[in-house]
Order: sequence, then C-alpha cells, then structure tokens
Amino acid sequence: LIIAAVAGALIFNILPIIIFTVLIFAHRQKLDNPDVERWLGYLYLSYKPDDNVEVHKVWRTLWCYTEVFVMILRFTLAASIAIPHEDSLWKSVGVLIVLSVILILSLTMQPYSNSVHNYATDFCVIVLIFTLVAAIQMKFLPETEDIEILQLIVFVVNVLIVLMFIILIIYFGRNDLMDNYYRSCEVILNVVRKLRECCNCNRNNDDHEQIVQ
Repeated sequence: LIIAAVAGALIFNILPIIIFTVLIFAHRQKLDNPDVERWLGYLYLSYKPDDNVEVHKVWRTLWCYTEVFVMILRFTLAASIAIPHEDSLWKSVGVLIVLSVILILSLTMQPYSNSVHNYATDFCVIVLIFTLVAAIQMKFLPETEDIEILQLIVFVVNVLIVLMFIILIIYFGRNDLMDNYYRSCEVILNVVRKLRECCNCNRNNDDHEQIVQ
C-alpha cells in the first residue's frame, strides 16, 4: 500500500511538476510566441506581470515558474492532510502552518496579474485557516462555550465563499465562457462539415464504381 501511495505521488504530483518546469525552462525565451502561448500559456499567462508596472528583478525572471511553485505548495498541503492519525493535533497544526505560509506568500507576492484573482486567493486561504482553527477548537476543545454558534458561523462563512467564487466566475469569466462556447460550436460545426464531406465523397465513389461496372 505504501509503495502504491509513493508511486501515485510520483506519477500524479511530482512528475507533472518536473515536466512543467522543463517545458517552461526550454521555452523561457519564447513565452510571447503565439504558438507557445497556445501550448503552454495556461501555465504562465495568469501570472504575467504588466510591462508598465515596476516589479523586482528576481520576479521578472522567475514569474513564469509561479504555477510550478503553486503546485509544490498544493502538493505539500495535500501531503500534510494525507498524513495518518486523523485525531492528531500535530497533523492539524501542520496543515495550519502550510496554509499560513501560503497566505504569507500570496499576500507578499500577489502573483496574479489580475488583482481580483489575488484578493480571491487571499480571502479563500483566510477562510480555510479560520475554518481549520474552528475545527481544531471544536474537536480538541469540545467543552468550549457557544460551540453551536461557532459551527453556524463556519457554515455561513464557507457558503458565502462558495457564492463569492460563483459570482466571480459568472461576472469576470462570462466573456471567456462565451468565447469558449462559440469556439466549441465552431469546432463541432467543422467536424460535422468534414463528416458530411467524407460521406458525400464516399457516396460519389460508390456511384462512380456502379457506373463503371
């Protein structure tokens, strides 16, 4: 079981990090190339700094690897959550430390080129930290007064954060959603057109063979 878990971690977590790092490093001088953007743009375009905004020299060099750093943090968070001994206080504290590091890095670096994405990320991590602290208190200090009120607050806060992300996706992503919809329709229509052409071509070939015979 342990071998399977290690193999799964290597294949599904560490291997993609290595592959993405190599790909970005190999194309680091051609990140503005349209072909590279279509192929690898999902890994770095969201973090691309504005040319008109002054940023640190180190960030100018390493910004394209931000998604790799984020993947490492996510893997660390997942690993800390997956540690056995669910009732261990130290496990919860470890997850809390990882979340705190993620929040500090997010607040200091503000990695996304869109400020709304930065604010949403910060707020989401803060809610996760609040929820975890409340869960620790409810689990390891069940005699705390007004525990029902704390549970209600945690529930309401998490519902609000979900609603916030839905609103952000609808409001700020509606243009992308419509573009993707039109592109999908265009692809489907092209496929249907090609299929019709193939059917017509086959039908013409059959008619031609019948005439020859």
